[in-house]
Amino acid sequence: VHACLVDSAILFEQLTVGKLDDDGRQRFHEEQMLAAELCLVPRADIPTTWQSLRAWLADFDDRGELQVTDGARRVLDLFFDPPAEADWRPVLRGVSRLAFGTLPAHIREMYGVPFGSLKRASMHATFPLIRASRPLLPPKYRFIAPYTEFLMRQSGLDPGVDLAEARKRVGIRL
Repeated sequence: VHACLVDSAILFEQLTVGKLDDDGRQRFHEEQMLAAELCLVPRADIPTTWQSLRAWLADFDDRGELQVTDGARRVLDLFFDPPAEADWRPVLRGVSRLAFGTLPAHIREMYGVPFGSLKRASMHATFPLIRASRPLLPPKYRFIAPYTEFLMRQSGLDPGVDLAEARKRVGIRL
């Protein structure tokens, strides 16, 4: 699960923000390796590069080992229907649908969610639009916590403390 989330975050950043180069993607992957270890994933089991992580996931899928569990369906339901009290609900609903659309067709089919040619065309047209218009959005809606954490670390700030303050400044209440 963690590997899928990391790979999806890298792909979504490429499609919607596009600021990370290969070195930045590698740094993000290495930071996420630490998070995986906190989830008790042994470091030796984690591919060492973001490219090898992507290849590992593709191999896992090719072997037919990927399954959509009840837990995965609950996460999908949460993404497609976020809590009503979430300030960012409209944004999350749109972003989650786009993220789901980046999954390979056979995985979307495993979830039983139809995704026709019109939806695919709309999604592919939306990514360049997001990339161009994202800087114009209010800070509250363009705030991406992992990217902000990365920038803070690069600047020598403590994301654990400073990220909470950054969220408050843009009006995000958790």
